[in-house]
Amino acid sequence: MDLKRESVLANTFIKDWWPEFEMHCKFRGTEYGCHHAEAFVPVHTVASMPARNLYPNWWSYGELKLAGD
Repeated sequence: MDLKRESVLANTFIKDWWPEFEMHCKFRGTEYGCHHAEAFVPVHTVASMPARNLYPNWWSYGELKLAGD
């Protein structure tokens, strides 16, 4: 929790929300029987990428090159 507090307070855009973050962590902790917890939501994308674009690829000087290129 200390590391989370430090990271939130270091971010100038969200540092004022720390009391709300702490409240949510405590609430999730009571749901799961501990002091603090976080909830994560899976993100499902609508679009999909063809398998041929996934592997084997590598990054080269900021551009994505296919193995056959």
